[in-house]
Amino acid sequence: MASGQLEGDAFVTASKEYSELEPVAKAAANVRRLRKEIETLQHMSKDSSDPDLHEMALEELEEVSDQLGQAETALAISLLPKDAADDRPAMLEIRAGTGGDEAALFAGDLYRMYERYAAGQGWKIEPISVSASDVGGFKEVVVAIKGNGVFAKLKYESGVHRVQRVPVTESGGRIHTSAATVAVLPEPTEVDIQIEARDLKIDVYRASGAGGQHVNTTDSAVRITHLPTGIVVTCQDGRSQHKNKDQAMQVLRARMYEKEREEAQGAEAEARKAMVGSGDRSERIRTYNFPQGRVTDHRIGLTLHKIDRVMLGDFDDIFCAKEESILFLQEILSEILPLFPSTYVHVGGDEAPKTRWESCPKCQAVIKANGLHDEHELQSYFIGRMDAFLTQNGKKLIGWDEILEGGLSPNATVMSWRGYEGGKAAAAQGHYVVMCPGSHCYFDHYQGRGAEEPLAIGGFTSLEKVLSFNPIPPDMNTAEAAYVLGAQGNLWTEYIPNMPQLEYMTYPRAIALSTALWSESRPSYESFFAQLSTYHFPFLSEKKVNWLVLKKEDYER
Repeated sequence: MASGQLEGDAFVTASKEYSELEPVAKAAANVRRLRKEIETLQHMSKDSSDPDLHEMALEELEEVSDQLGQAETALAISLLPKDAADDRPAMLEIRAGTGGDEAALFAGDLYRMYERYAAGQGWKIEPISVSASDVGGFKEVVVAIKGNGVFAKLKYESGVHRVQRVPVTESGGRIHTSAATVAVLPEPTEVDIQIEARDLKIDVYRASGAGGQHVNTTDSAVRITHLPTGIVVTCQDGRSQHKNKDQAMQVLRARMYEKEREEAQGAEAEARKAMVGSGDRSERIRTYNFPQGRVTDHRIGLTLHKIDRVMLGDFDDIFCAKEESILFLQEILSEILPLFPSTYVHVGGDEAPKTRWESCPKCQAVIKANGLHDEHELQSYFIGRMDAFLTQNGKKLIGWDEILEGGLSPNATVMSWRGYEGGKAAAAQGHYVVMCPGSHCYFDHYQGRGAEEPLAIGGFTSLEKVLSFNPIPPDMNTAEAAYVLGAQGNLWTEYIPNMPQLEYMTYPRAIALSTALWSESRPSYESFFAQLSTYHFPFLSEKKVNWLVLKKEDYER
């Protein structure tokens, strides 16, 4: 290539080979560099004439040795034979298997797990086809995932995923076993799969709509049947017939490409196809056991006791707890605090895995220097430093109930989202609390049972359930209850593409929450619904708010 003598197809082929070999060459060079550095440090560590230099060499030797292990693993992975489709985007298909409503709820949980993982990888997710269940979750969801190396990282997710837990629909506390199937297909280009127009039967029909008052009144839904193979694809999520047709063709192309790949790979692929298509609980590749907090991959015999991390997408990268990180974050706060008049500044705590801290020499040094026992106390130390900084600047720190781990910082206020327990623990320690449990206060859950519901994060939080919410649990005494500031309704916008859908997910549940919190005497559900119909619904309509239009029984639990 450097000679400039290659042209046309020869240049394209050489460029592709170079792009495939370059990461391997860089990984090998990194291993050689680290091994040479270790050799130098070993010689320095044997020299005891300079105690400071000796100590520094030992510390760096430990750190570089850890880096070498990671570099050797990366090199070994880069040398593995590559699937020609590894670099491609992918189609992710999740379907509820055996288990009824609980299987649909679990399919929704799996979708959110992959969505969070994709976000951590910097990938983009585009919904293609969604069929929501009546209780939340999905009967089926198909999405396109765009980014580098998507198929390589997700292809081994195909198969039956089994869940063991007490479903939210179970009143007796019994553990149920359900399943959902996952299929990951590499996304082909039009060059890979040629589809003749004469081989297609295309039907258009009226979609069921996007919820609220924005009911679809045009024939925008599309069903495409590929006559030679019998593959049928439907898409109705877009408002445009043209967009739905393009997305349906995208899915069809991916399924046909995967069919050709499976036929080329022979009996092994046929076995995989049969497994994915079954959805039976016994034919599983992975089990998610919530009571025991474990995830087991049956193909490689691996069990991890961190199901909460797995279901959150298991991304481990967070700030190192070294002094430079703390000062950096304090500088950022110094810049943005004047922009926001609010008294409270929210500092996370949730979705913050400590895996990196466990193997980070600098984090372990902070633990040792400050007499901390573990990474949980390191988180408390980190947040305590931010708390002190905010207090000095006339602000107050507030965070999700995970900031209880390792001990609360002196002035922290806790937002209890994982039920009441975090709020009760904080109040017992004399800290203020905002109650916002996901069971009652998460408006990104489904609120209607109809198939026309727009894509949501999952779950089902009805209007009646929101109205029943009491921020003071019955077993909290009067002194502790004084620390409960109130409650908050939460609506995450990762599934909200526009203002009409935001309004749809918010109303009328926001009215139910405010009624539950601010009424001197809580009305019955029947009385509240009569008030909605008489006063609130006409007002929302007058203001052109896209509120949920359902019958009274559709709002109930």
